[in-house]
Amino acid sequence: MSIFKDMSLKLKSMKGSKFDLTKEQALELLSDSNVKVLDVRTQEEIDKVEPLVEDAILIDYHSPDFEARLKELPIDDTYLVV
Repeated sequence: MSIFKDMSLKLKSMKGSKFDLTKEQALELLSDSNVKVLDVRTQEEIDKVEPLVEDAILIDYHSPDFEARLKELPIDDTYLVV
């Protein structure tokens, strides 16, 4: 079984859970257009390092509206959080 299929099964069975991925596993998951990247770094942190993924959803963890913005995200989507 490929890492992608294995991780896909884990994602479905662990919906709403969190777990760590290796860089290789994350890159393989990102090849699926249904997986979205949620970047919760501050703008200062983002400015120090080139963007990890061009179309990542940016929501600053320290922003006062962080929780409200999270609630706006589709609940059925799959997110990799960085």
